[in-house]
Amino acid sequence: MPSPATAFPTVLLRRPVVCMNFAAAVLDRDKKSVLMLVEQGDLPWAWNLAAETFTKQTVRILAQCIADFQQGHAHRTASMTPEEVFREIFPTGQAVRAGVVAKLKLCTIARRLCVGADHVTHLVDAGWLNPVAGSAPRRGPGGSQEIEQASLMAFMRKRRIA
Repeated sequence: MPSPATAFPTVLLRRPVVCMNFAAAVLDRDKKSVLMLVEQGDLPWAWNLAAETFTKQTVRILAQCIADFQQGHAHRTASMTPEEVFREIFPTGQAVRAGVVAKLKLCTIARRLCVGADHVTHLVDAGWLNPVAGSAPRRGPGGSQEIEQASLMAFMRKRRIA
């Protein structure tokens, strides 16, 4: 039985993707029942972002799915295309143009997907994400490795749950 709603001021989420613990807290459910909502399609945009070296799932959910579910409008996000969802998560991503490799900084990917930079580095090392040719991580400001946007989109398509 759900807990009574507590009146809090409106919270503005700065990250478009949230972890299972956050989703469980917001929906007042345990993680297993949140995963069931994902698998049933009630939270239609979720991904297992785990690198192959991890045995545990690293599930992330589009925050808008949670908001729509709470308001009884889960169909809104269900009708989004993968490209629309990608633009929701990475609004500053580059438009694909002939001869130009669209890229994103590794630190941006980590922040927007609500994972650590080390996690994204593991995905690069495992071959899931492709670094831009000539891009290597360095220390200090501006040292974040650049990742090919197409490889990130392909990874997210392959790792979508449900």
